[in-house]
Amino acid sequence: MNLTPSFPEFLGQWDPSYRCDSYVAMKDVFQPATLADPEKPNLLKSGVTLKRLTPRFGSIVEGVQLSSLQEEGKNELALLAVERGVLVFPNQDFANLGPEAMVEYAKHFGKLHIFPCAEFPPGFPEIHPFYRGPVDPQESDTYVHGHSGVGYGSKRVSERYHLN
Repeated sequence: MNLTPSFPEFLGQWDPSYRCDSYVAMKDVFQPATLADPEKPNLLKSGVTLKRLTPRFGSIVEGVQLSSLQEEGKNELALLAVERGVLVFPNQDFANLGPEAMVEYAKHFGKLHIFPCAEFPPGFPEIHPFYRGPVDPQESDTYVHGHSGVGYGSKRVSERYHLN
């Protein structure tokens, strides 16, 4: 059994020296959806399918590689997220691009939240991984009982009360 992670650069590590900045109220927040073409020609090109999970909420979008979108397509993505709430894009390549490219892509949509109580890939506190690495099922009863490898709980503290 191979227990080597496919993307070790995304594994979280605890950095006890890391401190978050104090909360600062956001002003003049960039809203990329306001710049989008409502027809979404850069996102929903020919061959792209959009399946609604419910009539008003959630969609699965297939046939588009998000990492290849230019600014106009990202703005249309933001608009679709506003319209549908939850979007699922199967078969994306972000993991192959690495944490730096993922963080830079996400910054297009606004300031990224940092969880002050979480592990993160070294140098990328903006990424909150939900995967701790490979675990040999024979050595862990986690899988025997049908739970995922994420076994912690956190209580979200309002951004206004970030602790240094």
